[in-house]
Amino acid sequence: MFCEVYRSESERIEKEKPLSERLTEHFNEDISDEVDSFVINTVLYNSRYIFIKKVNIKNNNRYLAYCTHCKEEYEIDEYTAKDIFHHNNRCYCQKCQSKCTAKHERYRRGTLIDRATFITYEKSKIESGTIVAKGYFVSRDYTENYKDVTTEYVELSRYVFKIGESYMLTKSYYHGWSIRDRCCSYKDGYTNYMSYVDKESIKRAVSNTEFRFSPYKRYLLKGEVYRYDNDMTLFFYQYCKYPIVEKLVKSGFKILADFIVEGRSLERSVNFKQTDLFKFLGINRAEAKEIINSGVRCSPRFFNVYKFARKERLGWDISKIEKISNEYNYDTLKRINEYTGISRALTYLKKQALMKDRYYSVHSTWFDYLSDCKTLGYNLKDKNILFPKDLTAAHQNTIKLVKYKANKELDENIKKISKSIEKLKFEYKDIIIRPSESSKEIVKEGEKLNHCVGRYAERYAKGETYILLIRDKNNINKPYYTVEISKAYKIIQVRGKSNSSATEEVKEFIEVYKKEVLEKVAKKSRRNKKVA
Repeated sequence: MFCEVYRSESERIEKEKPLSERLTEHFNEDISDEVDSFVINTVLYNSRYIFIKKVNIKNNNRYLAYCTHCKEEYEIDEYTAKDIFHHNNRCYCQKCQSKCTAKHERYRRGTLIDRATFITYEKSKIESGTIVAKGYFVSRDYTENYKDVTTEYVELSRYVFKIGESYMLTKSYYHGWSIRDRCCSYKDGYTNYMSYVDKESIKRAVSNTEFRFSPYKRYLLKGEVYRYDNDMTLFFYQYCKYPIVEKLVKSGFKILADFIVEGRSLERSVNFKQTDLFKFLGINRAEAKEIINSGVRCSPRFFNVYKFARKERLGWDISKIEKISNEYNYDTLKRINEYTGISRALTYLKKQALMKDRYYSVHSTWFDYLSDCKTLGYNLKDKNILFPKDLTAAHQNTIKLVKYKANKELDENIKKISKSIEKLKFEYKDIIIRPSESSKEIVKEGEKLNHCVGRYAERYAKGETYILLIRDKNNINKPYYTVEISKAYKIIQVRGKSNSSATEEVKEFIEVYKKEVLEKVAKKSRRNKKVA
């Protein structure tokens, strides 16, 4: 009875501990021999020096060499000191045979500090099925006494990985370890230093755990092949949330697995609630086999188009589905299907694209045109209306017909909105940007630049979106480019003459504008909302 009470009381105390404190119990606080060995032989491998000191004994010049790796000091002859052990030469220690860099004591070494970051993995101290990781910053300072140099460790981040849950902890000077709301790089603030991953520690950590079945070796190898920094934390973080990654890789759907591991959107192409592979993918075994055997790049976009083609019974083969998925996404095809047959519409859009040599925007132009037709009450079942011979000309005609007349109420609202977003004005080099001040100005902008900004006047007046005008300072009254910005201060589109894309000069301006104005205004807006 006493034991049962004691057990329940200890459990109660354990549960009442903050989660961050319970998570730190998974870690060994000491630097293990394996970690120390990894730092010496890999992370700071090039932090090995032979310091040459010239001494005068009884009017004879003698040279002493001190190796920072084996801590041995020995005498060398003048030829070795000046030639083989020339300052900054790469050479071998005569005692331990390790490769070192020669440094002559007479030269200053005020900046001789070696720094790096690394991450190492190990098993949890308290749970056999859990693995943990630690990110470190390490340094060696040779600026003072090079015979008394130690390796300084600064722990940056900790990770706890357990199937179904995973955590990242960062250390604060005042509050100790705290949990981050998402997984990110362990070396925030230390990205300028060389970074290393203890791959052998991963193998030791995952042994005899569920993680040994995960495709971790694929992503370790991927980082080596493509030469990008892969500390594997995001892989384990995502794998804990979505163990189905293992089935995807083993069954051949490696691209979908990569999207999950890299934290990229799968565009609603799968059902994350399902654990069965085929229910997760939404296809049967025969369809899965067909896709894998075809050798296509099974991206989420391809996958969505494939399932759409099967659902609508379009009769497309795999190669055609792959080609179309490179040009249209699922949402576009679904929207096309609301108006007419897919195959006919795609043929029409292709012809229009060839006419205007503007394939990238032809379907959006068509959708805008159809929206105008709806506003005007046109019969979209009429093929001549649905598929005009010259889409661009027809679109410009509907724009003129649906342009909003500048009425007093509309202009008053626009005036209020433009005043409220005066903070979005900006000037850089020979380009300026300012809010549109009236519906007439918006209509004129659309007429001069031959695009459909006139349709946005009412939304601008309601504050649903912001319309700003880009001008060349040398020709301030001439329409140049038009910009639509969301209420979250994100750029939606930038359009020039006849819906043309931005020039390199305007692109540079937009990038600077985002950084100097939009990001700052958005941050301030979010802060004000939190206070409110």
